[in-house]
Amino acid sequence: MCKLYQNIENLCKDKKVSITQMCKDIDVSRASLTDYKMGRIKSLSVETLNKIAKYFNVSFEYLLGEIENKQLSAKEQIKDVRFALSGEVHDITEEEAEDVLNFLKYIKSKRQK
Repeated sequence: MCKLYQNIENLCKDKKVSITQMCKDIDVSRASLTDYKMGRIKSLSVETLNKIAKYFNVSFEYLLGEIENKQLSAKEQIKDVRFALSGEVHDITEEEAEDVLNFLKYIKSKRQK
């Protein structure tokens, strides 16, 4: 079995969800993952990989087995936030990115109360 599918299985186990449930949660065809696992297709779409990576909060590189560290840096975690502190996300420091991430976590916790 390929590293990508193994990583997806392991991430599901860590999160205590089945692959089927993950597919339902992110609106991805379960059949496409089965086809990939069985070798009937050679790759998954970038859109599918992006949804899976976001669901587990991991980088593409980790998902594909290119790196071992599954934690995203703060800058990677906030790159999809559509506002700018200094023009572009790559222009901010890691510390500033962590501040933004902490603020977003704070807002999320307030919503849950």
